[in-house]
Formats: sequence, C-alpha cells, structure tokens
Amino acid sequence: YTVTDTDWLLVCSGDSTKTINLPAASSNTGRILHIKDSEGNANDYNITVDGNSSETIDGDTTYTINQNKASISLICTGTEWVLVSVYSGPPP
Repeated sequence: YTVTDTDWLLVCSGDSTKTINLPAASSNTGRILHIKDSEGNANDYNITVDGNSSETIDGDTTYTINQNKASISLICTGTEWVLVSVYSGPPP
C-alpha cells in the first residue's frame, strides 16, 4: 500500500504480509502517521513500513511491525521519518 495525502491512520488486518510505502519526506514535514496491527496477525504476517527511495525511518530504510496488536507513530522531519511512539502489543 502506498500512503496517500489523506491518510493519517493505517489499520492493517488480514492474513497476508503487508508493505506500507511512505511518501517523500521533502513534501511531508510535520506529518504524523499511525500504523496499527488491528487483528493481531503481525507475528505471522509482518507489516513492513518502507521509506521513500533511500529515505530512512530512524536511520533504517524499513521498519517491521512483527508483534501482534502492535502499533507505531511516525513524524516526518522533512528529510526522514522518525518513530515517536512504539507499542509492542499486549502481554501474552
């Protein structure tokens, strides 16, 4: 899935791996995105968040949500996306 201009919350469900492609950082300064594994399937079906081209997410080109019910919040600095919140999901 490629993030659109109107997205701010991405709720992921289903039984397949997913890749979320972030938009270019240069045109999204200050933008906040929230990404959530709503059904608790990320342990088996990872959600990969991919920076635009060679842009990074806290210094890495991708970030993987691989814990059930986990979520992240990102903010764009204009040159990269940074994690401002990581919820690893409820205890087992």
